[in-house]
Amino acid sequence: MSETSSFNPLRFIMNVIHMLFRAIVGAYGLNVTLHVIAIFLIGEEWVIVEFFNTFAHLLWLPTVVLVPLCLLLKEWRLVILLLSGFIAFFVVWGDMLLPKSSPQTPENTIELTVATNNLSALQVQLNDEFSAYADIEADIVALQEVDQRHVEQLTTLSPEQFPHRAIHPNGTSGQGILSAYPIIEDDYFARGFTGQSFGHQRVVLQIAESQRLVVYSVHPFHPGIGVAFFDSTMRQTEITAILDQVMQETAPIILMGDFNTSDFSQDYRMITSTYSDAFRMAGYGLGWTFPRVSSIDTTFLRLDYIFLSDQLGAQSAQVWRGDLGSDHNLLYADIFVLNE
Repeated sequence: MSETSSFNPLRFIMNVIHMLFRAIVGAYGLNVTLHVIAIFLIGEEWVIVEFFNTFAHLLWLPTVVLVPLCLLLKEWRLVILLLSGFIAFFVVWGDMLLPKSSPQTPENTIELTVATNNLSALQVQLNDEFSAYADIEADIVALQEVDQRHVEQLTTLSPEQFPHRAIHPNGTSGQGILSAYPIIEDDYFARGFTGQSFGHQRVVLQIAESQRLVVYSVHPFHPGIGVAFFDSTMRQTEITAILDQVMQETAPIILMGDFNTSDFSQDYRMITSTYSDAFRMAGYGLGWTFPRVSSIDTTFLRLDYIFLSDQLGAQSAQVWRGDLGSDHNLLYADIFVLNE
């Protein structure tokens, strides 16, 4: 006569949790694998793949924890399902999680601190949006979404820090450049490339007696605003046209602003095929700048960038995490310009 084993509630609960873990992680891992396969087979030809690529860093980030956990639990099948996302995450963003050593500044260079800041024209509550500029000792600041109500606040900025300014208030299409150096040329162009566009700005600065610097502050159209679901056509058209214009420049170039694209997009790769990403070069972390909710740093997307031409280099780059009243965090970098 066999002895009937007694019911163990704790063991039953643990078995249920284990089964749920397998089911949830297995379903997640399968979707991650399908996403990675779709990227290799389709790229961004399908809108749905391009949409998920915008959030790929968030979709793949859990694999960083789950793969080691499944290895400890000896859940080999789950490890296999998660492995593609785990590898893809570190291939794309792994270098950004490594500490950077400051490069040795070459001789005969001009050192600058530059920043880009989307002021958020639709933000109702304004804080002291410009307090960070003095703290980081910025020499050049590119502003996007400059509204008329920002103009009065800009007058409170130190004239010693920014004696030269080119401001074009125009709501979400507004642009502005604050500079410690004389502005030789200023060109503001809204709706210049597509029928629907935010504003862009190009200025030429005299940063030394025989050295000029071209600064572009850009704000391509957001793919989520158009009529069609996540249509990046206008953004791509704008970025392509801006790059065509930038290629005609002969002086060193800084291309910065709110690009409304992730760093895993085709548009980002198009830019970085020619220009260096200052944050990826000299920053640490994933560089998230959007969306911020009031005093809480809720950012989980990287939309703001500082790109540099070959004659420039980055010593450091950081995201300012303080609350400046915008839904974007300020991005700044210490750079150097080879003085020809």
